[in-house]
Amino acid sequence: MTRFFRAPPRIPTRADIDAVLRVTDSDDHARDHLLVAVAAGTGLRVHELVALDWEQLVTGVGAVRRRVHLRAEDTKGNVGGDVVLNEALRWKVARSRTWCVRRGHAVDGSAPVFVSRSKSHRRLSVRMAQEAWKAVQGLAGGPRRTFA
Repeated sequence: MTRFFRAPPRIPTRADIDAVLRVTDSDDHARDHLLVAVAAGTGLRVHELVALDWEQLVTGVGAVRRRVHLRAEDTKGNVGGDVVLNEALRWKVARSRTWCVRRGHAVDGSAPVFVSRSKSHRRLSVRMAQEAWKAVQGLAGGPRRTFA
């Protein structure tokens, strides 16, 4: 008897991520650029990414944190934890925050880091984040890879 199993998901390679980051390095794709950069740099799952608030990334005086604390209710298994942002990611977070301020988005307290492009600026859903990943992969070309 022959058994057929589903193929494992193809994980994005460093070259795939670099291609996407090059394509999204513009004001039109600033949110998506940060989304991909934080996902690649920290290894966070998509539901953990969209649950991030500005207070987790930025201190009260506007400095980007080196260590980001993840709330237990936002992580898999409700365990919480911390992730470290390297220098390049901290620079991208600061640049994204400046971009959000220029656009009139809320960037303090419990305001979400990743928001929709609609006028309501609601928190980005997991499905919308997956669609954003799919869209920027289409711009970058290459094979379709999954987004954690």
